[in-house]
Amino acid sequence: MTLKTILNCAGLVCALAPLALSPAIAESMMGTNQGMMGASSMIGGARDGTATASGGKGLYQQDCATCHGQTGSGGVKIDGVVSSDLRSPALEKMYHDSDNLLARAILTGVDAKGQTLDPAMPRWRGSLNSQQVSSIIKYLKSLHS
Repeated sequence: MTLKTILNCAGLVCALAPLALSPAIAESMMGTNQGMMGASSMIGGARDGTATASGGKGLYQQDCATCHGQTGSGGVKIDGVVSSDLRSPALEKMYHDSDNLLARAILTGVDAKGQTLDPAMPRWRGSLNSQQVSSIIKYLKSLHS
């Protein structure tokens, strides 16, 4: 199965469209309270604006599970690349238990060592706001409990 097929099946083609925008337009999207597909920032958090693992679960299932699996186990082959097991203690160690490094990987596709992640990993900057990213990270940490 090709990446295009997977994305079409998951309905993510439209969601990834912002990645093809000019840098000026993409930059203007940063800092808004709009998340994935224009959803309000409340998705992925509580009414008081705090990030929650339960909100992160919904976002994860919507945006990440296609490649990383429903439980974060990874192992999905996409154009010759196998997605990471997000529950792996080695991955946690690599990111030094740092939410900032995890957020950078999610938003910009740069790993803990400053290396670019595989192009199959979407860059979510402009599609997810900081609260949503924090919620996803809280959910990922709950997978280890």
